[in-house]
Amino acid sequence: MESIYLLENEAIISQSKSARFVLTNYRVRHKIKSAGNESLCSIFLEKISAIETQYKSYPILLVLGVLFGCIGAYFLMERGMELGQIGFVVGGLLILIYLLSRKHIILITSDGGAKISFQTRGMRKEAIASFINDVELAKNERFNSAARR
Repeated sequence: MESIYLLENEAIISQSKSARFVLTNYRVRHKIKSAGNESLCSIFLEKISAIETQYKSYPILLVLGVLFGCIGAYFLMERGMELGQIGFVVGGLLILIYLLSRKHIILITSDGGAKISFQTRGMRKEAIASFINDVELAKNERFNSAARR
């Protein structure tokens, strides 16, 4: 986040390498820009109602991929090459789609209904836990400073 967009007495606590996600002592911001689309969501810390991590995958694709692979192996050994090859190709494609469709995301929701959702590609579990802890600490500090006023 560029400093010209910071509020008075606002400081950046952490941000992603691309600066698409920024945590400050007042708010969290998420900016998405891709293929002609752009969105910006900003949630003040005192309005955050929940932070969660989700792991999404479609294990049925893996099961079907293995099943088609086994069927392909059976047809290769017992029947004919063509059906076996088709089984292997379909099985391999289903397994590949499964591997590419897995997502680990962080979802931040506000009590006003806004949501910030982003994938944690390249982040380790410790970094994800640390990030969530940073948001919770910043929210707690913001709450305590507001109560002191």
